[in-house]
Amino acid sequence: MALGLWDDTTLAGRLVAHSAACPDATAIVDDANGVKATFAQLERDSARVANFLRDAGVQAGDVVALQLPNWYTSATVALGALRAGAVVNPMLPIYRERELSHMLGRGRTKVIFTPGVYRGFDNEGLIAGLRQNLPALSQHVVLAPELEAFETQFSAYGDRFDEDEPDSAAVCELIFTSGTEAERRRSCTQSAR
Repeated sequence: MALGLWDDTTLAGRLVAHSAACPDATAIVDDANGVKATFAQLERDSARVANFLRDAGVQAGDVVALQLPNWYTSATVALGALRAGAVVNPMLPIYRERELSHMLGRGRTKVIFTPGVYRGFDNEGLIAGLRQNLPALSQHVVLAPELEAFETQFSAYGDRFDEDEPDSAAVCELIFTSGTEAERRRSCTQSAR
């Protein structure tokens, strides 16, 4: 920051600023689910998620995982988690038990958001089967792609999130890259001792 290469704004802070400056401008288009959301709507919905996460006990630095397709609600959850100061861990919808066990365990994930069933796969059942080995995981939130279902699910959590913007120098994402999403296997040349 001292060199002026970046500033101390955050994505969460920019969302709030855009919502104030141009609330009716289009922020996200989700053609698959028929959603065209404004900045005001995105700010409100992400505030609801941030409030939900606070009520669920998520504190700054806690990991919130998202194993969601490219839906409007996915962006809303990620922004809500960032607004709450959580570390967002986006995960591909194709990951299964092996990858998720490793990623959720390593991150000591507190909350995960998934669809119930996506492309014929039972994500709800998968997470239920993993929970006994993930002591930090306190909540599994199942999302539907429809905006109306999302709004009903989070309507009780308030349209405003009044906490200070997260620290711009804090870790805000946990990304597992190719080759890091599962435990290391022994190679054929390693001997078992």
